[in-house]
Amino acid sequence: MKRRSVSVRIIIIAVILFFSTIALFTKILVPAQRIVLDGLGGLLLGVRSFSDAVSGGVTIPEGVVRIIARRADEFQNTFIISASVAEGAKVVSGDTLVGVVVARGSMASKVEAITAPGFILHGTIQRSGVPAELHGKGALLLEARLPRGTDVQKGDAIVEDQGTPLGIGVVVDIIDSPSDPFVTVIVQSPVNIYTLSYVETQEEIVNLL
Repeated sequence: MKRRSVSVRIIIIAVILFFSTIALFTKILVPAQRIVLDGLGGLLLGVRSFSDAVSGGVTIPEGVVRIIARRADEFQNTFIISASVAEGAKVVSGDTLVGVVVARGSMASKVEAITAPGFILHGTIQRSGVPAELHGKGALLLEARLPRGTDVQKGDAIVEDQGTPLGIGVVVDIIDSPSDPFVTVIVQSPVNIYTLSYVETQEEIVNLL
């Protein structure tokens, strides 16, 4: 039986396609997202300014930025803020972490909520000091899978374990199945991002999983 050898030509073509894909993403798609964000941010800021002028002016609290657009559905929870902030920077409401900047424009930035489906971050059960890996589930909820017997109770506060401690949420339910060696801990954010109007930003970068 003859042994097939991989054609050198095929390897060269594959390498070219690989690097072409990387170039497409870094040189075209990422800048394109920033261009769209700049255009969208400028348009929304213009609309907001016009609306404020018509309504007699709105006083923005010192040290905060405005949420000028948002998207909240089963696939993602994102919002646009009226400031150019470094990617990875924390976005907070009071002493609660609500999101992380995922794209930066010259006038606005895109933020992903920590409760967005697929979002992952590290937290700690404040009362017991037990670490937890939290996964966003949407609808202001996150969940963590912890070994049965872990010291966790309903009402426990969950805080971020990176840098200055910020609140993440409160344990509202613990799902325990006898056939499962782990319990599912449901955490709810105390901040309703669907009605939130202003947030604060921190330059401290979040180290995501």
